[in-house]
Parts: sequence; structure tokens; C-alpha cells
Amino acid sequence: MSRPTVDDLDVVHKLHADPRVWTHLPQGRHTSLEESRSMLQGWITDWDHEGIGYWIIRDLNEAFVGVGGIRMRHGCWNIYYRLAPEQWHHGYATEIARKALSTAHSLHPNMPVIINVLERNTASVRVAAHLGLLLVARDEDGSAANAERCIYADRPVEQSLVDAFLS
Repeated sequence: MSRPTVDDLDVVHKLHADPRVWTHLPQGRHTSLEESRSMLQGWITDWDHEGIGYWIIRDLNEAFVGVGGIRMRHGCWNIYYRLAPEQWHHGYATEIARKALSTAHSLHPNMPVIINVLERNTASVRVAAHLGLLLVARDEDGSAANAERCIYADRPVEQSLVDAFLS
């Protein structure tokens, strides 16, 4: 797990432009290199300002696995991960999310940690369960063809925090 750099643009774009990665949210797929560049720059800025953010993940052989980690949003930590399809079903998502959760707890133990998943993404729902996270909110995600969105957190949270997170 390493801090992202501008040199990671190609792998980040390839990942986020791959339609297989967006099965549950097709409209999230990146259709331009500029879209990926902007996202990557946001991650780099997080590291510059917060000293933490999403990681670039490679295996022991330096093969690209995906991206993931934590990012501060609206007074809470957000866990995020996205894996290259050839890396699915190897436990990486749970491992990344577990490391993100422990990092968040070590940096700011009083700040809630949230993960936002679509209910139909059963693999991500299982990751939240493996982490012991609580389902704290559900709503319809209009941007995801009216799919049910589930918000999990490491502790009970106020509805106002959930609302801010979703805004």
C-alpha cells in the first residue's frame, strides 16, 4: 500500500474505466483520462493536507491490485476500495478495508468510520459484515438506477452525519 502519485494515472484510469468494475453502478465508469486525473489529484491533495488518503495497492510481486483506504468526508472517515477484476475473490477487499479501519481508529479514534455500498453489491455488503460494521442507514440511490444504498458505520451515528455524508 503506497501513497498515490501522478505516475499512477495509467493504472488508476484503466481500473476506473473498466466496465467490469462498475457492474453495480455503470454510470460511475470513467470515460476520459481527465476524469481519472482529477480524481487522482484529489487523492494526492488529501495526502498533502491530511497525511492520509487512498492507497495504491500492489501485491508482493508489484502487480497492481487496486486502490483503497480512507478519506475524510463531512466529519467522518470514508472507506473506499476498488479492485482490478483479476484480483477479485482473493480477500483483498476485506484486507484493505480492515487496514483502512484500523488506520482511521489510530489517527482519530473518536471519528466515525463509514462505508457506503449498494445493497445489490453483495461482496461489499459481506466486507462490511466481516469488519463488524453496523447498518446505520438505507435509502434509495437515484444515481444508481434507484438501487438501495446501505451506509455502514463502526458505531451508531446521528442522522445528520449520514445526511451530510450523502450530500
